Amino acid sequence: MTNNPQFQRPTFKIRGRKSPLALTFGILVIIGVLFTALSGFYADWLWFKSVDFTSTWSTILGTKIFLFVANGFVNCINCVGKCVDRIQATTTICFDDNGVRQP
Repeated sequence: MTNNPQFQRPTFKIRGRKSPLALTFGILVIIGVLFTALSGFYADWLWFKSVDFTSTWSTILGTKIFLFVANGFVNCINCVGKCVDRIQATTTICFDDNGVRQP
């Protein structure tokens, strides 16, 4: 690490405190998004209950959850594989003609 200020990383500091109004607005936005997302979920459940097909709703819900988790697992494996490939690509070991490892 060098002490030259030209090569040092910049530091970012958040000045002051967040205002209560901004925090309240952020919380209300999050609640609104959750309410909107869950209202369709609840409406579907009420419809399937009214036609007496709650088992179908449970199957659909289970399938969606399974696909979400499986997709996350596959993407995680893909990301780890790419990280391992990148690490292996940057670490090369060289040997000379006599089989001695070169730095």
